[in-house]
Amino acid sequence: FADMKSLTLLTLHRNMLTAIDTKQPVSLPSLESLFLQHNKLTYLDTGLWRMPALQKVDLSGNQLGYLFTFLEEFPALKQLELHENRWNCAWLYKMMDRMEIRNIQH
Repeated sequence: FADMKSLTLLTLHRNMLTAIDTKQPVSLPSLESLFLQHNKLTYLDTGLWRMPALQKVDLSGNQLGYLFTFLEEFPALKQLELHENRWNCAWLYKMMDRMEIRNIQH
């Protein structure tokens, strides 16, 4: 993705993804929408993702239990779809509170 500075939409849904390599920084400064729904993701660490324009993320239909530092990387986020995952209830309640404070739709 290093040369895709103008990419605004990334759709990777229904690709049977089980992991996304997060060892290297990912910078997509123009990305506005990211669709990762209906894969088999169990873990997602976005700590090295730099996507300042990202407004919509769909993670529904995976096997996620929690996310690390998720909202911090996406200051423009307006909509986050989380349904149909295996969320840790305590984590999910905290995330919903943080989403409400930032007026993020879900």
